[in-house]
Amino acid sequence: EFAKRPKIAVVPMRGVIAAGGEDGVGGGPIVNLQKFEKTLKAAFLGKEHKAVIVKMNSPGGSPVQSSLLHKYIAMMKKLHPEMPVVCFVEDVCASGGYYIASACDEIYCDESSIVGSVGVIRADFGFQGLLENVGVERRVLTAGRCKSQLDPFKEQQPRDVAVVSGIMEKLHRQFISVVKRGRGDRLKPAVAGELQREALAGLDGPVEEYEGMGLFDGSVYAGADAVRVGFADGIDTFEDYVLRKYGDEAVVIEIKPKPNVFDFLSSLGMSALANQQVLAAAQQLYDYDLWSRFGAQPPRS
Repeated sequence: EFAKRPKIAVVPMRGVIAAGGEDGVGGGPIVNLQKFEKTLKAAFLGKEHKAVIVKMNSPGGSPVQSSLLHKYIAMMKKLHPEMPVVCFVEDVCASGGYYIASACDEIYCDESSIVGSVGVIRADFGFQGLLENVGVERRVLTAGRCKSQLDPFKEQQPRDVAVVSGIMEKLHRQFISVVKRGRGDRLKPAVAGELQREALAGLDGPVEEYEGMGLFDGSVYAGADAVRVGFADGIDTFEDYVLRKYGDEAVVIEIKPKPNVFDFLSSLGMSALANQQVLAAAQQLYDYDLWSRFGAQPPRS
């Protein structure tokens, strides 16, 4: 009977991690707590559900949204300790995507999956001199010495770089703490260091050694090496895992966020923003930049 068959709840998380509605400005899927809170709650609260499976495909994004989702999964696990939570990596599980995945009990990936990137990055452009070249005078008034720090139209100031670098270091330490707590003694720093030394062996000169080498320095690994360093628990597919654990009678229930009417209308071009196309193009470039760092292409909803 159908009622007696084991039910497996599957939550697909695909896209850049960012605050906002159902999809990014450029039309690509995004991941955040607002979008996935009800979805995750339904997965955990299903009385017949035997496990919660998170299918992850994300290059990262917002540190805050990554943290909020990690905390929410951890909270639901605490409320439902009998419920296994397993992550299956598709193309990429990097940076904020890995931050979220580390809340799961186990992480499995494909041989070609890209996993890791425990680090923090900030990237922008400097446009100093551009406005002067086109005959435009920019006027900025501030109250507060640091209000205009890292202004892209001014020369970069060492003081500003020091302040922002300090913030990034704190975010990085928090990220490392979360991964250590989630992965525990499965992490293999000695193996990670050795893999990095092997990768850099062909360069001229000695290889620089540093704390967290290959593990907490933003390094990423393909499937088998991700398992070796402890970022993942094994090479496996969702289908094989479910078959082994729950048998061929298992019922897979995919739970997706429900799109709201405003995002649906926006996807049809019914936006009141005159600069929607510009924003969309900028978002697409941002998404492409994040995904391309790991040799992947952005998914589309």
